[in-house]
Amino acid sequence: DVVCLQEVEGPQVERLRADFGQDFDVTGLAENCPTSASVPNGVVVMTRKARMSVLTASPIVWNTEGSATYVLYGTYQPHGRRLVVINSHVAWGEQGLDQVERTVDHLRTNFGWPHADLDVVWCGDFNATPEDDMIQGLHEFG
Repeated sequence: DVVCLQEVEGPQVERLRADFGQDFDVTGLAENCPTSASVPNGVVVMTRKARMSVLTASPIVWNTEGSATYVLYGTYQPHGRRLVVINSHVAWGEQGLDQVERTVDHLRTNFGWPHADLDVVWCGDFNATPEDDMIQGLHEFG
């Protein structure tokens, strides 16, 4: 019901809408900024129209190093559960840790997480291993 895509190139967004738009809402592109890739790319979220009522969808770039995030908020049917979907492309090292901290702050400030009655799904390319500070920090954040 929710598809998080990484390394999507700009022209591919319209192709996704053409191919899947009857059944899925397709966000715009949150472009990695900047990128070392040979072609600019970013992240996209797709949600099944029959299962997810999208209230907001916001592309966010937290800082200047290889960062792209989409934060989508809606209601998941048929249970009426509030759901936040985050699709992130996170930079390596300290920049990545900063991006994770900013995303956690965004969840807390805008959605009252982790105390609010909502579900959060966070997908992405974290450019990290389980023992990295960023992943350890994510565990500590919530």
